[in-house]
Amino acid sequence: MKKRRSIRKKDDGRLEDLVGRYFRKAEESGVEDSGDFDSEGVFSRIGSNISAKRRQVRIFWAAAAGILLLLGVTALWRYPAKNDPVAMMTERAAGPGRVLQVQLEDGTAVWLNAGSKLRYQAGFAADRREVFIEGEAYLEVSKDAKRPFLVRTGNVVTRVLGTSFNVAAYPEDTLVEVTVLTGKVGLGNTPLSPGQQAACSQDGKIVAFRENIDAGEAIRWKEHKMIYSGKRLSQVAASLERWYGVEIRPDAHLAGCTISADFTGAPVESVVAVLAQLVNGKVVRNAGGYRITGKGCSE
Repeated sequence: MKKRRSIRKKDDGRLEDLVGRYFRKAEESGVEDSGDFDSEGVFSRIGSNISAKRRQVRIFWAAAAGILLLLGVTALWRYPAKNDPVAMMTERAAGPGRVLQVQLEDGTAVWLNAGSKLRYQAGFAADRREVFIEGEAYLEVSKDAKRPFLVRTGNVVTRVLGTSFNVAAYPEDTLVEVTVLTGKVGLGNTPLSPGQQAACSQDGKIVAFRENIDAGEAIRWKEHKMIYSGKRLSQVAASLERWYGVEIRPDAHLAGCTISADFTGAPVESVVAVLAQLVNGKVVRNAGGYRITGKGCSE
């Protein structure tokens, strides 16, 4: 209320000043007081003039505020925040026991294995197509000679133009493994052809290379098949953890044991029991899930 009274006092002072100026100009111009002078009317007109000015000022500032708001929204639409790449990315994830298929805008199809994530821009750039994968995925990449397809898994980049391949790079793994089914793939600086599989470290150095393999085995998970052939127990246990969503931990001295088994459709209790038998061990149930302990596979 005090603020409003202060404003009114200022306006009243301005009004008196304007009236004083009016009469001084009248005297200087020689206008005589005829007795019929409508002082109330003059006062009313001057007051109306001040009110009109007030309204114009309010309208001006309201319009200015609206324009600034519109410009701000337009700027955000045309120039998204450069320091916030996450806001421009779409993320898809496959939960435990799930295989998720994602169709990209260029026609590329991506299947995500359980516990895997895919990130990509809503619209690809004019000179390249780029996706980020955490976990395991099978990709059927649409051909586009002008825009190579880049798959980023940590620090490793896999480059293709149009092909189908499987890439495995879970966070807990130290290696990135790529298996080619059709076309050609560049894993770091190493070219791969159909039937070839290679694994590299995060610095891009190839540490394992195989050829003339049955590449179809690498994507059996796409059909919800859980078949392992010559895999280390640590790898199998990690894969089963992601599929069933429970912890399955073998003792350290069992991690390197080789496992070959088909667990498709089996309940987790049966799966861990078979694993224990294969390593001459036993299963211990705990609050987090299952622990596999025993003598070891060399016995």
